[in-house]
Amino acid sequence: MNRLAHYLLGSIMLWMATCYPGSTWANTPFETLQLNEQVRLIGHLLDHNLGYSDQVKFADVLQTHSTIEQYYLKHDDLKHYFQLKELVIYIQASSGQLTQATALSQQLLAKAREMDYTPGMALAHFATGDVYLNGNMLSEALLAYQEAGRLIAPCQGMDNVKELVMMQQIPLLLRMGATSDVERCLDDMKSLYTHYQPHLNPFLYYYFRTYLLTSLGQTDEAERNLQQADSLFAQKPSTYYSIYKLFAHAGLEHLKGHYREAASYYLEIGNLARRSGIHLREQKANLLLAAHHKQDRNYREACAIYQLILAERDSLASHNYSSQVNLLRAIHEADSLNLANDARRREILLHAVSGAAIILLLALCFIFIYRRRNNRLLHTQQQLNEARLVAERSIQSKSLFLSNMSHEIRTPLNALAGFSSILVENNIDEETRRQCSDIIEQNSELLEKLFGDIVDLSNIELGNMQFQYADEEVVAICHHVIDTVDRIKQTAAEVRFSTTLPSLTLHTDKARLQQLLINLLINATKFTSQGYIHLSLTLTPTDEALFTVEDTGCGIPLAQQEKIFTRFEKLNEEAQGSGLGLSICQLIIERFGGKIWIDPSYTGGCRFCFTHPLTPDIGRKEVAS
Repeated sequence: MNRLAHYLLGSIMLWMATCYPGSTWANTPFETLQLNEQVRLIGHLLDHNLGYSDQVKFADVLQTHSTIEQYYLKHDDLKHYFQLKELVIYIQASSGQLTQATALSQQLLAKAREMDYTPGMALAHFATGDVYLNGNMLSEALLAYQEAGRLIAPCQGMDNVKELVMMQQIPLLLRMGATSDVERCLDDMKSLYTHYQPHLNPFLYYYFRTYLLTSLGQTDEAERNLQQADSLFAQKPSTYYSIYKLFAHAGLEHLKGHYREAASYYLEIGNLARRSGIHLREQKANLLLAAHHKQDRNYREACAIYQLILAERDSLASHNYSSQVNLLRAIHEADSLNLANDARRREILLHAVSGAAIILLLALCFIFIYRRRNNRLLHTQQQLNEARLVAERSIQSKSLFLSNMSHEIRTPLNALAGFSSILVENNIDEETRRQCSDIIEQNSELLEKLFGDIVDLSNIELGNMQFQYADEEVVAICHHVIDTVDRIKQTAAEVRFSTTLPSLTLHTDKARLQQLLINLLINATKFTSQGYIHLSLTLTPTDEALFTVEDTGCGIPLAQQEKIFTRFEKLNEEAQGSGLGLSICQLIIERFGGKIWIDPSYTGGCRFCFTHPLTPDIGRKEVAS
């Protein structure tokens, strides 16, 4: 019984899918209406997926479709244009004109492809499915509907077309017994109604679900869905969709075994649609046959109906129908080949795009690796050039160093050798001997200081010179340095110190700071024969200690001030010294975190200035280490 009910329900829904009956309820003939009104009424049908309305019949669509299609094309309304063409194809197919409908569907597909309009291609495939359905080619119709669904799925603003495709697929799948596919289509339909839109018909979901549950024999669940569907239908009643309602009630009554009630629903559908033809009589006969074990009269009535059906079928041009079906099958095979070719082309295109993407990715990787290696090569080459320049400078410095050292060392060594040879003579007096001893002692000290400066310079550059940082009171250090220089100076100039600070604590290396100050002060005594040499200590606005050594000597020309801190640079080649003192001073100050310079605005002699941070970072690091 379930299998029979399943077959009956599928047949009923296929009848509904293949019949768009016209209506005789129109008050005003459609052809007498203005074009704009005709367009409005047909547009209402298309937007709401209606087969007919009180104002529009099949004949009206066939008589006016050419004019309305031109109107849609003129206004660039492709959606309604293709929907109207699909409706015309359906009317032709449902009336048995399969050849004309097939040719028109092929033309519609070609036009959609020419325009590259995907919704048009979907509607063309949908129309082809309608033709196959009316030719009783169910499998071919299902394939065409599925292709239409695949094409329309990604399109925006085409929800009513998506609804229309599902309206055709679900009854066809029920007829074929594919319940799992029906469940999937119902899920898709439910998601379509998630965001309700006025031109959609959400009650269809519950009616179709009622059809499915009825075919599965689930009476209670089917009744609940039918109540929900009727509630939604009451909010948006429609003459056309009343047939869906009546079919749902008829199927449920049949499932309950109320065959007479079910048959009355079918007769009501026939009266409503004005289409009580072969298919409805056949459904009634099937219902009566299902109930024959209860009443023999039902069985006899069913046999009478079947005889009437067979008589009417014999009067049809069966040979013409067979040729049309054969033509449809040939066209279907051609369409299948075209679809296969299209799928193959898409596959080849996908492989080509994938291959191109992989090649591009590999090319980008190769370019990235090549550029990275090239950058490394350039960086290495740059390092080699820098190393070469450093080596060249080192060689030049070495040559300059040897040249300067040979000059600087030769002078005291000549003095030592010469005056030492005088001392060994017996005929010199004591005064001469004492003078020679003093000169030998001075040159020995000069030679010792030269070697000491060279060692200090080398240690500072190599980082081997150790700085012992501690908090020191620098005002006292300055007083001590002034006293030391005043005792050993060889000039009449006054050496003095001044500061407005009662005391100042610096985080510094006391011995290196003293060495720095003594070097600057001794350097000043060499070029200041009279006047004064003044050491001062202040604080800068940035909280740094500022030391200034100012003298009234000969000064330094402005052009030579920039290179005065260069090694072995001496303003007076005749003066004693190695020319390394100021270089050593600069390196020590940089290790403190300060800087040294000559004040170019001072013209009364020479003024050296250097700064010392109160708590240099370098000092902290060395203490920590």
